[in-house]
Amino acid sequence: DPFSRETGKILAVGVLTLGGGYLSPNWSFPFVSLFSTSLLVLGVFVGSSVLLGVGKEEWEWLKSKVIRA
Repeated sequence: DPFSRETGKILAVGVLTLGGGYLSPNWSFPFVSLFSTSLLVLGVFVGSSVLLGVGKEEWEWLKSKVIRA
């Protein structure tokens, strides 16, 4: 079976992140729009990844690198 429950979680994170990018406001200043969209997409990605528990091993690896550094 090539697909698992984890695959569905990853797809859900991707869809939520894509939706966040599409729903971001357009500002009259391009750099403000770029910055706000980037922050929104990053926040949706990280938030949904943590809430859905996607990539537990990767988060532990990242924590070990940040704490050790």
